[in-house]
Amino acid sequence: MKAPLLAAALAASFGSAIAQDMIAVSWSGSTYRLDSATGVGTVLAASGFSQLNSMAASGGAIYTATGGNLVAIDPSTGAGSVAVTLSPALNSVRGLATDAAGLVYAIEDGGTVTLEDKLYRIDVATGIATFVGNTTGYSGVQGLAFSPAGTLFGYETGSGTGIGAGLVVIDPATGAVTDVNPALSGSANDIQCLAFSAAGVLHGARSSLYSIDTATGALTLVGSGGYSDLRGIEFCVGPASTAVRLGTPANPNALRPFLSRGPIIGGIWDPYVDHTTFLPGAILDGYVLSLAPANVALPPYGTVLCDSTIAASLLALPPAPLVVGLPNDCRFVGVRLCVQALAADAALNVRLTNAVDVVIGSF
Repeated sequence: MKAPLLAAALAASFGSAIAQDMIAVSWSGSTYRLDSATGVGTVLAASGFSQLNSMAASGGAIYTATGGNLVAIDPSTGAGSVAVTLSPALNSVRGLATDAAGLVYAIEDGGTVTLEDKLYRIDVATGIATFVGNTTGYSGVQGLAFSPAGTLFGYETGSGTGIGAGLVVIDPATGAVTDVNPALSGSANDIQCLAFSAAGVLHGARSSLYSIDTATGALTLVGSGGYSDLRGIEFCVGPASTAVRLGTPANPNALRPFLSRGPIIGGIWDPYVDHTTFLPGAILDGYVLSLAPANVALPPYGTVLCDSTIAASLLALPPAPLVVGLPNDCRFVGVRLCVQALAADAALNVRLTNAVDVVIGSF
């Protein structure tokens, strides 16, 4: 059975249920949430910092840079805090990106419109920035993003003119730059920042959101509204997790965390009860989904492991799983839930299962 009421209740607790699967920063320091399907955004907060010109996710955190510091942005509140001071001080970071190994790369402005930009690799724990190389003949690289295949892309906007090569590929080992499509230029008015979706679609933005063809560099307008002068964009980050909890006294371990997909935003989460040895003749499964755990003995049924005072109760017919649609919204990443099931057979025997403690994530 589907659980739309749970999704609605969660959405209500966080405000609008409009999908907003991206976070962004502007040059002036405002933070925004964006919907990658429509390009429409809403202001989140003032970050507390200004001259923000980049964004990347690493290790479950979202970073930008300004004033020689790496700044962490809280995706729930939009507030910024200094994560680490960069050494040497990089005072004009114009792009950040993280590779599959978790290494963060930065583009630093060369200093004048005629000097090549510089590629650095940053240790986010220590702030040490290691020089990789110059961007070989290009001085207007604005925005970085690694593709799922490991290719580092940037967007080049020229030497003071605002018109440059457009989409480029950067060698993360040397800083060497290759124009993706020499026949197609790029404008700083269109693109100042880049980010890949989990599906491998490259997006770019400034005052509108675009999808970008990585083979040709061509832009396709997605939409706009609610923001201006974006300088960093990123998709929601945070791992989903599930943990089985038996309780004290222990309940049977029969509730499985999911059948096909874990608790990931923008998808279906489907926990289910395995009746192989647990009440095999069950004709009904009831589920409690709660925002808090509990541990209350309730003989002879078992131990109540989820707080039923802040919960939704739902039913399913065995062997069908519970089907919960999770909104594609950054605000749900990191939300903790507790789910527990009870089963009943035709003779009205009722038993409680283990609980599964859940953290909703983006992957």
